[in-house]
Amino acid sequence: MLSITLEGPPFERGYQHGRQFSAEIEEAIRAYCPDHWLTSPEVQELERRLLSSLAAQSPELVAEMVGISKGAKVSLDQVTLLNLVLATNDLSRPNISKTFRLACSAIGMCTSDVGPLVAKNCDETKAAVPFYLLQTVYPDGGLAFIGISWVGTLWLEGGMNEAGFALMQTAGPLVANQDGYGIVCNIAPRLVLAQCRTSLEAMEMFREMRVAGWGMGAVLADLGGQIIVIEKTYDRLAVRPAQAGVGFCTNHFLDPIMSDTVPIAHPGLEANSKTRHQTLTTLFTQRDWPRTLQGMKAALAYHGQDGFVCQHGDADLHSNYSCIAILEERKILVGDGYPCRGNYKEYYLYHAGGKGG
Repeated sequence: MLSITLEGPPFERGYQHGRQFSAEIEEAIRAYCPDHWLTSPEVQELERRLLSSLAAQSPELVAEMVGISKGAKVSLDQVTLLNLVLATNDLSRPNISKTFRLACSAIGMCTSDVGPLVAKNCDETKAAVPFYLLQTVYPDGGLAFIGISWVGTLWLEGGMNEAGFALMQTAGPLVANQDGYGIVCNIAPRLVLAQCRTSLEAMEMFREMRVAGWGMGAVLADLGGQIIVIEKTYDRLAVRPAQAGVGFCTNHFLDPIMSDTVPIAHPGLEANSKTRHQTLTTLFTQRDWPRTLQGMKAALAYHGQDGFVCQHGDADLHSNYSCIAILEERKILVGDGYPCRGNYKEYYLYHAGGKGG
């Protein structure tokens, strides 16, 4: 997986990012942002609405996008399409959506042999693999954090901050007939991670936020061992606590207030999501699954008589990477490729002597 450490004010962080990965950013835009988006009035209007929402809530992230554009020598329009329009993905707008697929499973443990844990498998097509980027960010203001995004983007699929708060995101159904205003679901977790110190703070921030495009599930975890699972789409939020010390989510919603949401338009995903969710339910409620770091790794890697969590092509999804946040150590384990192969590398936000790596 690609990696970068970013420091300084927003524009400078973006410039560093764009300059280092200019070739990969151009390739991501070619792969996922069709040329006709640049001239489509519908796309341009959606872009304007999403950008105005981001500027109102976080002008510093807009400055960081400008920096990415300048550093990569790519037009700001293209960087904005990659960051915002692509991330709406299933807005029921046939000229805009459905150029990429994202699923994922997320798990949190209130305690383990190494303290609270939260983890995920990132399930996508193999085409996404060249674009994953581990960012370690030390901003001039706000909380330092480490997390996984894509090159050229402000997204955050999962990560942890210096306060020992972490979250892992999954894709989820959406509210129909949205107006295009809001924070895209891939950027919303970054806003939360940069500001919140506890799961309860994060839950309340998500409650107040309007999320545009497809929805999300997320497992929130903090140093106090508070695990909260949220279902978020547009202006709706559903919450459930951990049970038996564990919380998890996949890609369908369970709460009745979400009953009229629209599933992600990805053939086979809903059945696939339910299979993974039932597998996790069986493992953690019927199999006395160990609440340990090794138990977390084994759950992410699982495929067997009780179903599967690790994905090898069902519904054209592959577990391209897995990551585990060890909150007390401010450490993330990242495993490139299928988690059943157990290929994890350690990354620290802070070492005893200073900034990590």
